Order: sequence, then C-alpha cells, then structure tokens
Amino acid sequence: VFSMKEGENRYFWRDINISSWQNGTIASNTPGNINWLAFGFPGNAVLGAVRRNNEVWFAWTASAGGGFQNPHVQVAKFSLPNYNLIEQMQIWNNDYAFSYPAFATNSDNEVGISLAWGGRNFFGNHAVGIMGDFVVWYPDLSDTAITRWGDYVSNRRANPQSRMFAASGYAVLKNTPPATGWRFDPYYILYGRNSVVNGGANDGIR
Repeated sequence: VFSMKEGENRYFWRDINISSWQNGTIASNTPGNINWLAFGFPGNAVLGAVRRNNEVWFAWTASAGGGFQNPHVQVAKFSLPNYNLIEQMQIWNNDYAFSYPAFATNSDNEVGISLAWGGRNFFGNHAVGIMGDFVVWYPDLSDTAITRWGDYVSNRRANPQSRMFAASGYAVLKNTPPATGWRFDPYYILYGRNSVVNGGANDGIR
C-alpha cells in the first residue's frame, strides 16, 4: 500500500498480507457465448479506492475459481494509521459476474459503489449501490454484448447534494431494424438513500 500526505514530496509504502484470491483469466460469457470481459484490461489492478473515516478500502476484480463460479470483486479494508487489515470480503453471485468496481463516499460516510455485472443469462450491464446493503440497482439492461466493456464508467460524491452519489454507465443495445449492429446508451445516475431523496423510509436507494 503506497501513500503520500498533502504537502509531502515523497511517498511511502508497506506490504500487508491478505487472504489468497483467484487471479486467473477473467472471463464471463453472455448469451451467444460472447466473453464481455475478453479485453482483459486492467486485469486484477485495483480500480476501487476510497477513504472512509480512519479506513481505506480497495477493490479489484478476481477470476472464477476457489468456490466462486464467476469473476467477482475482492474488497480489502485497512485501518489508519497502521494499515492493519480490518476485513476482506467479496462481491459475488453464482448467476453472473461482477467487475470494474469504483468507490466513493458521501457526506454521511457511506460508501457507494459502481460496478459491472453480466454473464450466463445476462449481457454486460452497469449498476450502483451502497456498501452494506447487499443489493445493486440498474437503470437499463443491455440486449447484446461486446468484448470490451468498462470504458467511461465512474462514481463520485454528488455536488451540491453531498449526501448522494453521481455515477455514469451505459447499456449496449442492438440498433433498431432495418439497421444492423449495436450502439451505446450512456446515462448519468444521481443516487442516494430514499430517506434523502424523497424524505421517506431508509429502504435502499433511488
């Protein structure tokens, strides 16, 4: 884990042991047998990173294997200032793969996640959620697949609605006949607790 404080002109690092995880070929086939993760970039690189109070969280994509039927997301949480491992967890499902995790915190110190999901009976899709809820939400479903999913997705604290999150994603859709081929359907998601958005019960996100 590398770190550098504001105003410093050098960085520091430390090695921390975590539990083993699957780092084989990341692959997930959609209907039609298209591997929507075939491009391979960025492999097992850490994509999700965020600070929450005195914790830092990192997330990356792991391959299938070791009891996981599909590619999945590994999450490691460390305490500050000693960088002790707090917890290592996984975001997984036996029916589809998860990949491309991106974290953000809101002003309530909740951690929002943006990620990709798909495979088996689904094409590659994008979803968002709040860590700890064990559910993610999506605005649109792809109806076809490409072999390079993951460009131009993001996740940030919303501004000025700092209790909410702002994410971008897309669906991949077939062109309307008689046109052939496919197109991207990009979207912007402003999401947060129902209690924040609508003043109602705190039952998930909107």
